[in-house]
Amino acid sequence: MRATTGSLYGPGARSINSVYRLVLRGASAAVLHHKTARDTLRKMYRPTFDDALRQLKRHRDEQLQGKVIESKGIEPWMSSWNQKMDNTLSFLLASATTRGVEHKVTRNLTQLAHFRSRRLRDATRVRQSPWNPRLPSQVYSQVSSGLPLSKKDKAIAGPHLVGLIKRAEEAAKKAGGVQDDSAVKQAQFEDGLWNAIGHITKMAEERSGVALGHARYNRSGELL
Repeated sequence: MRATTGSLYGPGARSINSVYRLVLRGASAAVLHHKTARDTLRKMYRPTFDDALRQLKRHRDEQLQGKVIESKGIEPWMSSWNQKMDNTLSFLLASATTRGVEHKVTRNLTQLAHFRSRRLRDATRVRQSPWNPRLPSQVYSQVSSGLPLSKKDKAIAGPHLVGLIKRAEEAAKKAGGVQDDSAVKQAQFEDGLWNAIGHITKMAEERSGVALGHARYNRSGELL
């Protein structure tokens, strides 16, 4: 059985949105409706449709500016994109109904993207200090964000909390050089590995004519 979008395709954003909804449903079925994998795969397919809408906007801008010759370039691109979406829906259908290569690809890509997101979130997460009801909110926010305390704030915080902060600062100074160097090397290794996976994914997409999705992250490590 071959998945197809029939006459839904067209040069309008409404048609692209209709295909996007089909892909969202197909992505959910491809990972057997597993919540984490479903949400991850859906977010990975969003850049594909963002790029399509940008291409459509450029085409419309050219038409408004009277660039008739350049605007004709949208037709071959749209035909190629239509075929790619047909192939993608067939790929997702095969992932949902078999345990072959298609299912392994979607499963592995979503797991990689999810764990990459979790690693980035862990790296950017601020370690929160235990809540102390006697500690003023301003002092607590400074301690939780790792900001240094003034002498007045330290007096308000009390000797016990100040002692904990001091010991943590001394421990960080002792092992800071080694830990920082190791963390930088680990981050560089992971970035290089993820870039390699991205290049391999793009080559697979070009060869097979299928959209496999791409992971984008914000500063806090969340998938966009």
